[in-house]
Parts: sequence; structure tokens; C-alpha cells
Amino acid sequence: MRKLNRVFTFINRFLCYVSVMLTLFLMALIVADIFGRFFLHKSIIGTPAFARNAVVGITFLALPWLTWERKHLHSEMIVDRTKGLLKKFLEWVSSSVAVVVLLLYSFSLIKPTLHAFQINEMDVEGTTFIPITPFYIICLLGCFLAALSALRMFVPGAGSAPEPLEKEPTGFEI
Repeated sequence: MRKLNRVFTFINRFLCYVSVMLTLFLMALIVADIFGRFFLHKSIIGTPAFARNAVVGITFLALPWLTWERKHLHSEMIVDRTKGLLKKFLEWVSSSVAVVVLLLYSFSLIKPTLHAFQINEMDVEGTTFIPITPFYIICLLGCFLAALSALRMFVPGAGSAPEPLEKEPTGFEI
């Protein structure tokens, strides 16, 4: 069980780091496009189309890690103030809802992903053609891994709350 836990932790954390790198790349691309428009009166072709699709990819790459860390499954203001059986029930409900919603969303993405493969779907911006299929794959993979992460609460021995690998500073410590 520990090896499986480590594998999922590694995969989810890796995808989150890929999301961060994609965010940094998108930030640099947008800044370069703005400077190019302002100083050189030429833009980088395809920047708006790539930005439209990259934001979706960035979100779904980070989603499994957020779910694994249980950062968006429940309202901390409500759950953290409860105790005992009510707290366990609220955690169970939030994880159940997350699993159901994420699995339904994963299943709903299968048909559009296959369709994008079949027709080689592209987002056209001027003369730039950006393939859409990788973004569908990222969304499908992200939702499925997030559903598996939400299922973690129901696995005996995994615990209802994850144990952090290391203490990460939030910026509020003195």
C-alpha cells in the first residue's frame, strides 16, 4: 500500500510541477507577445489560441495534486470546526461527491477526446494550427487521477487526511 501511495504521490506531484512549468511558459509567452506588439508592432502568432487552451491544461494538471492533498474537497471552515462522527460524515460526503463528479466528468470527456483524435481537431488562430487533442487528454487524465485521489479516503490504512511529505511554507510563517 505504501508503494502505491508513493507512486500516486509522485505522479500527482509531477503533474503539478508540469502545470507550474506550463504556467511560467505561458507567462513568458504573453509578456513577450505584449512587448512585441508594443515595441516591434508585431505579435507572436497563435498566442491567444495557445493561452485559451493552456489555461484548461494548467488547471487539470494541478487538479490531481489538489485532490490528493484534500485542498478543495470541503469547506475547511465547516469541517475543521466539527468533531467526531459529524466530521467523518462530512469528509465522507465531500469525498463521495468529488469521486462521483470527477468520474462523470471523466466519462463525459471520452467521446470528445476520441472525436478530436478522429478529426485531428485544431484551434486556428491566423495561420497557426494548435492541436486540441493533447488538451483533451490532459483533462481526461487529470479528472481520472483526481477521482482516484478522492477515493483515497475510502482506502483502509490510507487515512482520511494525507500525510504531507515535508512541511511546505505557506508564506505566513514568521
